[in-house]
Amino acid sequence: MIERILEKVAKEFKMIEKENKEFRFLQLNGMNFNNSSYYAEGLGNIGIMKVTDDKGIMEMAGLIINPFELDGPLLSYDHIKMMGNNILYLEPFNTTIGNSFDCSGIANIAEKYAEVIENNPQKIHWYEDLRMAGTIFKKSNKSAAIEEMIDEYYNEYLKALLKCEKCDIRLKKEKAAIYSAGLIENGGPATDPFLEAFGKEKTRDFFRQLLFGA
Repeated sequence: MIERILEKVAKEFKMIEKENKEFRFLQLNGMNFNNSSYYAEGLGNIGIMKVTDDKGIMEMAGLIINPFELDGPLLSYDHIKMMGNNILYLEPFNTTIGNSFDCSGIANIAEKYAEVIENNPQKIHWYEDLRMAGTIFKKSNKSAAIEEMIDEYYNEYLKALLKCEKCDIRLKKEKAAIYSAGLIENGGPATDPFLEAFGKEKTRDFFRQLLFGA
């Protein structure tokens, strides 16, 4: 699915893969991480994380679009496949400066699939106030419906993104760092294992160089 998403982005923005020797491959708690990142010209950073476990039971794909040149929200995508189930997180975070992003398209997709695919409620975290309309949490064995929803979701996200105002990169990175730097200081479900294994400094470098780009 990540490849399909990247194809959508590449139709609108020129993508340049970034150097990534230190963090390309990581191992943590029996998990194997294959990481990569791109800079999409006219958009911003795209971080990709693919994970498999040593037993071959679980695989995860994660993708973070972090706009710096357009005033759109950071969008975090995590898709876990395990024992026939899909666990999906689609989380737009308000890292905008002037609120020029129209959430109605992605919110409509969330509403369309609200009853079609079972919701998977999450605990409240420190970044809850940054979440935007269109946030989706699912757990289901309906793989075809999940992929259809993701496809439609990214169509709407990119459509709205292309209508956003251009913005000052420095200011936008400062706003985006409220979330990424906040994870270093306050933690989060996916961040805590990295903090415990690598400490704050190396995790911060990983975030800045690869996942978030700032």
